[in-house]
Amino acid sequence: MITDEHTLAEILPSAQDGLEEYLRLCTLAEDVLFFDIETTGFKASASHLYMVGCAFQDKAGAWKIRQYMSVRPEEEAKLLRSFRELLSHFSVLVHFNGNRFDIPYMKEKYEQYGLPSPFDTIASVDIYQDVRGLRKFLNLSHMNQKFLEVFLGRQREDEYDGGRLIAVYRKFCLTGDDGLLHLLLLHNREDVAGMFLLIRMYAYTDFFRSLGPDTAVLPEDTPAVENSVSGHSSGSARFRAEISEHPDETFDLIFRCTLASPVPVPVTRQHGSALLMLKDKTASLLMPLWRGDMLYFFENYRDYYYLPEEDRAIHKSVSGYVGRPYRKNATPQNCYEHVRGVFLPQPQPAVYQPVFRKSYEDSTAWLKLSREDLANGEFLNDYARLVIRTLFLSPAR
Repeated sequence: MITDEHTLAEILPSAQDGLEEYLRLCTLAEDVLFFDIETTGFKASASHLYMVGCAFQDKAGAWKIRQYMSVRPEEEAKLLRSFRELLSHFSVLVHFNGNRFDIPYMKEKYEQYGLPSPFDTIASVDIYQDVRGLRKFLNLSHMNQKFLEVFLGRQREDEYDGGRLIAVYRKFCLTGDDGLLHLLLLHNREDVAGMFLLIRMYAYTDFFRSLGPDTAVLPEDTPAVENSVSGHSSGSARFRAEISEHPDETFDLIFRCTLASPVPVPVTRQHGSALLMLKDKTASLLMPLWRGDMLYFFENYRDYYYLPEEDRAIHKSVSGYVGRPYRKNATPQNCYEHVRGVFLPQPQPAVYQPVFRKSYEDSTAWLKLSREDLANGEFLNDYARLVIRTLFLSPAR
């Protein structure tokens, strides 16, 4: 069996930049082991485990990548024992899609050899399961590790995938060629190092989780999302609001929130007239303000008259002073009254009452802002979180 060891800085120096985000996974960095495996197939009963790559922090504080590789399939049991001994020194295991493949595969291998499994008492953090809900919001076509690394700006030296390396491994077992060995070790090493970059994706999920417990983009079946992975507790986002005036005398209400960690890639998303931007450690939401006239539509239009000269509707119970020539039965389209003020759009279905519209055909529901509302930080904070959850993070988006 081959044991190979490098420092993380040798493989991917920029991965160190993600450690600030990573350290939130646990109390002590010394408690965590990153790992990834290489096999000759998907079924443990019909294939071999030939490599396990691990990353951990040594006593001197340096991050190491250690790889165990079997030169022959019959060395599987030795590889399993070596990994189990290493894992016994840690309490948190970090991986990418390991809950679906790596861990079940290795559990079956330990069972095949009559060895105790090391996974039963260790905490598990699956980066893939935690960040897969970002796909639509970030407009990502794939969610595999290499694609996410490209999104984060990394270009690998390794050009292989696990499937193509199976033939390389079998040829290496026959020839012992050093060039083939380099290809095998390189692929696994870069997978392990790449997970340090992927930790930065938690900056997005932290923000989503801070918007409240009903944020649909978060996967419901991922226990790790509810653990200490997130730097935010649910509903902890705090938005500050200010009014911005444009040269054309239009206005925006700008909401800003400081993120727990900087997002690795800036994101701008628009839905109608709402604009959401995530950049560095700031989330910004721009919502248009309407200053002027809006319409409030009465329910039960059959109970109202419409007054054409005044362009408003009145209830029939108070219409005695209006002569018949000056009134007519109201319709859904004209059963309204005019209201002047400052208005802000709200998501559908409308949450804030009463609801105002620019016209009967206007699909946007508006809420009227009072001076007290504009000075109420809790109201504005709740409004911003509601808009982002509803317009940008719902399953339909």
